[in-house]
Amino acid sequence: MITDFDTSGYIADLEQLNMPERQMVAAETVKTLGATEKKSTIVDATNSLSDTDKKEVAARIEAGLPKPDGKTNNWIWILVVSAFVLVFVGTAASMVYSLLGEGEKAAAFDKLLIIFTTVVGFLVGLLSPSPVKSS
Repeated sequence: MITDFDTSGYIADLEQLNMPERQMVAAETVKTLGATEKKSTIVDATNSLSDTDKKEVAARIEAGLPKPDGKTNNWIWILVVSAFVLVFVGTAASMVYSLLGEGEKAAAFDKLLIIFTTVVGFLVGLLSPSPVKSS
């Protein structure tokens, strides 16, 4: 980035333009930048906005992003459920192991029971019908 560049002449020229023309010049200028420079410019410009305006800009950017397709959604669900099933099986095996043991192993049973019941609650919640779903 050039820090000692005198922009006063360019700024004076821009100030002679009306607002839509200024926006057009700014947008076209940003389009000529590389990806890193675009991101940096957008972040710098966004930082000068109020919190309300930042939220509006973020909402407009989010609206322009594509929604995940069914394949992506399925992959995410499979990943999440598989992770919980893995914890479920691991906790169940650990509980059986701790019941067969003595001392510290047996003391760990309470902690494992908490994890086990939490995971069971999650998995049952996936199978139960939604209370807000109309029939």
